[in-house]
Amino acid sequence: MSREDVPGKLDYISFSSINKEFYFHKHDGSLQRPYYKSYEKSFYPDGQVSSEGYLVWDKGWSPEIDSFHSGVRKSYDKEGNVKVSNVRVTIDESGSFDEEWEDIEDSSIVSVTDTLGQDAGGMFDFGMEINRYDHKGLKDGLWIDYSTVPDHTIYTYYKNGNRDGLSFSVRLSTNTLDWIDYSINGDPKVIIFFNTGVPDSTLGTPGTILMMYFCSINTTYKVKKPDGSVILPYYKAYYKDFHPNGLIKSEGFTVWEKNADMLTDYWDCGEWKYYDEEGKVTIRNYPDGRH
Repeated sequence: MSREDVPGKLDYISFSSINKEFYFHKHDGSLQRPYYKSYEKSFYPDGQVSSEGYLVWDKGWSPEIDSFHSGVRKSYDKEGNVKVSNVRVTIDESGSFDEEWEDIEDSSIVSVTDTLGQDAGGMFDFGMEINRYDHKGLKDGLWIDYSTVPDHTIYTYYKNGNRDGLSFSVRLSTNTLDWIDYSINGDPKVIIFFNTGVPDSTLGTPGTILMMYFCSINTTYKVKKPDGSVILPYYKAYYKDFHPNGLIKSEGFTVWEKNADMLTDYWDCGEWKYYDEEGKVTIRNYPDGRH
């Protein structure tokens, strides 16, 4: 079975940034620095790494089509044996690009040229600096967390100490994506949870969407707390979840306070629609919020 035939499995992972290290070597001896780089890894269906290393490309190019391997590259067979190469990108007189691969036998060379900061360790280690703080002591750039949630590795981008950009979690035992989150300056915008293919799961096909949130600041829905007080929770989201057959199970607005757990401490508000597995709908309304 090919990688493409395995639902929900990670095939490829990539982290991009501005390139400052790698160059194209032109026929006249001059150098041309491509604008972007990414550290990427590819995987076998069982979750083992099949290859890893840097790709580079220039502004206006497609990273899926026009990128080139550059620098140290590692390729692994199914038994975990590694072949290490150094890749040099050249440009000939006609402007055509070529990759020149040279095998590296001395492991000491690899340890020098392949390390650009802290080593994350384990299946997902990256040749880039991670888990760093800026000059103000705030989290900055890519952070990788191996310990907060058992059997999960969580990847989060930070700026000025806030989640900013893409975050996602991988379940290690099944090598599947658990959730993704896109935030701007600490405020969530889109959150999607997936079926990770855990044993005895009745949630549907691994890799399918379980539920999704489209988030914004709440200026619409007030809710009544058990003590009778009325509050305006900070966040709201249009929520959808799905039956195992892929049809919508329910949809409507949900709200929660800042720093609250949106999965356990929330209110459903306004009109909600509930669907059975044949698509028949029942409509309910929660004018004061349902906690």
